Formats: sequence, C-alpha cells, structure tokens
Amino acid sequence: MAVKGILATVGETEFNRLIPGTGTSEISGDAQNSHLLKVGNNVSPSGDTGTVQDWIPGGRGYIRGGGTGLNAGEWIINVGGDQFWGFAPPDWTRQQSLLAWISKVKDFSNGVAQETGQRWYPGVGLE
Repeated sequence: MAVKGILATVGETEFNRLIPGTGTSEISGDAQNSHLLKVGNNVSPSGDTGTVQDWIPGGRGYIRGGGTGLNAGEWIINVGGDQFWGFAPPDWTRQQSLLAWISKVKDFSNGVAQETGQRWYPGVGLE
C-alpha cells in the first residue's frame, strides 16, 4: 500500500490555495472538509503501552503528557510499522518507535504520557 500526500492528490494550485496570506495554515480543516483527511476518535487508547495495531502509515496521533503549552504532549505520524515521526528539536531522534516517543514525552512532561487513541487518517490516496 502506498500513501499519497495531500499535494500529490489535489495538485499544486489547490494545495497553495489552502495556505492563506495570513501565514496560518488551513490545510487540516480544508482537508477534513474535502474528505482528504479523516479524524477518528473511536480507537482505543493504548495509554503508555504503545500498541501499534490501530495505526496506518500516514496516520497522525497524539501522546498527551502532564505539562502545559509545548510540554503538553507530542503529535506523531506513523511512517510505517512501529516507526513514528515527531516534531522534535534538532538534538532528538525524530523517527523512533511508539514506546520511545511515549518515553520521550514522559521525560519532558512531568513523567506522564498517554497515547490518546485520537487518529487523523489519510482519507484518500491509499493505493
């Protein structure tokens, strides 16, 4: 199975239209409205055990920590198997296992990290 990104699916002109001149990205909202992105909250949270059975490549999820602001948690994207990419500072490993991300969130978020079960899936482009 291959996953096509939003740009490859809608084309450059439509993709660029999704980013208004304000600098604020509207891609997630517009992608949901056009069914390019689906949000699912019906997946059982794996808590701190790191179960990967409900993940698909390209799916985005959230690990909730015990902090606030940037220390509140981490958005991660499944890149295949048990490998996830996260928004990390340059000195972190950006692609690692789900358990490694849960451990990293515990490190910076008051010792708390729970995978929430929230998923954002590609709505189209799976071949």
